[in-house]
Amino acid sequence: MATDPYRLRIARPDERDRIQEIEDLAGTRFAGLGLIDESLDVGFPTAELDRLIRAGQVWVACDAADRAVGVVIGGRDTLRPCGFW
Repeated sequence: MATDPYRLRIARPDERDRIQEIEDLAGTRFAGLGLIDESLDVGFPTAELDRLIRAGQVWVACDAADRAVGVVIGGRDTLRPCGFW
């Protein structure tokens, strides 16, 4: 039986820049498809993202090298899949 090379885990504070990069790349990848109102699609403010990471509300999908390749950001008032790259 093959083992899936990806796994989910809680994001670490030192991954904030990578998480923002994934969010930006996902926005680029899905731009123009009509899936979202692009005028309302803005990234999380850095301070809010830091808070959510510290609160354990950001999950990352990691590859076999433990590098974040996908993100889900959730909070009390939001759950936001940010895509995979």
